Amino acid sequence: MLNASTGAKLYHVSVTGQRTIVTQVDLSHSALNQQDAFVLDAGARVYVVCGENVSQVEKNAANVFAEGKVAERGSDNANVTHEVDDDFWELVGGVPDFLNSSAQGSDINTSVLTMETFEVESEVAATGTGGSARSRPLLSGSTSGFSHSTEGDRRGSSASQGELGSSMVTSGVQSGRQADWEDMTPIEEVQELAREYPDMQPQVHEVMHRLGGNARFRWGGKFITGPESVDCRFNTFTWIAILAPTVFYFYTCATPLWNKPDTKWLPLLTAVLFILCITLLVLTSWTDPGIIPRYSLRLIVPGLEEQVAEALGIAEMNIDIANGTRDEGQMMQLETRGFRWCAFCKMLQPPRAKHCRDCDNCVLRNDHHCPFVNNCIGQRNYVYFCGFLFSIVCLGISVFLGIYIWFSNESGMSSKVDAAHRKMFLIALAVPTAIFLVCVLGLSFFHFYLILRGRTTREVLTGRNFGEGATLTGHRGASLIPGRARVVWPPRGA
Repeated sequence: MLNASTGAKLYHVSVTGQRTIVTQVDLSHSALNQQDAFVLDAGARVYVVCGENVSQVEKNAANVFAEGKVAERGSDNANVTHEVDDDFWELVGGVPDFLNSSAQGSDINTSVLTMETFEVESEVAATGTGGSARSRPLLSGSTSGFSHSTEGDRRGSSASQGELGSSMVTSGVQSGRQADWEDMTPIEEVQELAREYPDMQPQVHEVMHRLGGNARFRWGGKFITGPESVDCRFNTFTWIAILAPTVFYFYTCATPLWNKPDTKWLPLLTAVLFILCITLLVLTSWTDPGIIPRYSLRLIVPGLEEQVAEALGIAEMNIDIANGTRDEGQMMQLETRGFRWCAFCKMLQPPRAKHCRDCDNCVLRNDHHCPFVNNCIGQRNYVYFCGFLFSIVCLGISVFLGIYIWFSNESGMSSKVDAAHRKMFLIALAVPTAIFLVCVLGLSFFHFYLILRGRTTREVLTGRNFGEGATLTGHRGASLIPGRARVVWPPRGA
């Protein structure tokens, strides 16, 4: 028998977008429910229990997390079990209210999943829609709503789990999610989501990742930025390229320049340009670029469908957003106006909009995805992006001018850095920054050319015009993603 003294821990396992999130919760039966997957780490035994409404993706994620716990200790010291026995109920302090008391201990009906069945289901998953292969076992069997498989099933699949390792928690889980959701209609997606929030009305930023898209919300849904996993290194490089020379400038050059009457203005100008540059970078990164909400999101936010239809210029059309079917008659009419069908979002795409595979969203007047600012550049943040390019060029010129004056005047100014180290600083910091500045300057001239022609980056690079109109001074419009709005159950059209 196990007891609480073993230091048992209860974990809640969920899948959001491309990530698996594991959270430790109170070791109590009150933490269990029918909507979530849980892993109970009892040391020598690691339990995996799943509610009857848990998706297959989260079952797989819980199983992988449990296998990871066993791998940390070694298979000789621990094992994974999917049998809910007396020890389990003792550790969590009894059977939860929603389960029948007869479900405890030996009365549990332990269904088994044979290796033959597992292999057949794995083959189906591997050859299903989108070609998403899942090598993990498909858990089956239920006792009062909890899913479990046998120890033999676990051993039969352990080899493939060991080969994939921790990467299954991210890319593998995403593949499973695509396989489970890809064939759902918008109304079915919403109904599946509603089962996870039976007594709640969550805000849009809390559920949007479940309805497609990799964009992340900031400050409780007030701001939107791009995916972290794709852009992290590039965005970090941008911040370093801006901050490193600027910090060096203010530490070494600003005081000597300020002390001379004829250069007093330069540190002040540099400070203003620095603040402007950082402000425009944050606005570019954290502004909704013009994401078009998918049909499923429009179903659960009152008035959103009408707002989107008005913004896209299709208010007169009767679009079936509940089933998300492609109406060929409507498409023939709309294609003459430049509309297309997005095969990824499964919805109408207006002229000059484009699906970004990094953000997994359709974006109005999509110019390009910029990993250096961690966001798509589209209709609503293009003006901030151009302002950022202009400000960073001006900041770079100001910083280099100040460093040049400081470096060339060895005797007329006092400095915190002696002459022996100045050349080293110049080579180590100024040269890479100069290369970065030249690249930004070239990009700025390119976008100045685009603005004069009224074209987007995508249109120029592909040689195709998807629409007409100004880009920099064009209509921005309001954001169509109400991140702080509360969803309404049941959805329209249910």
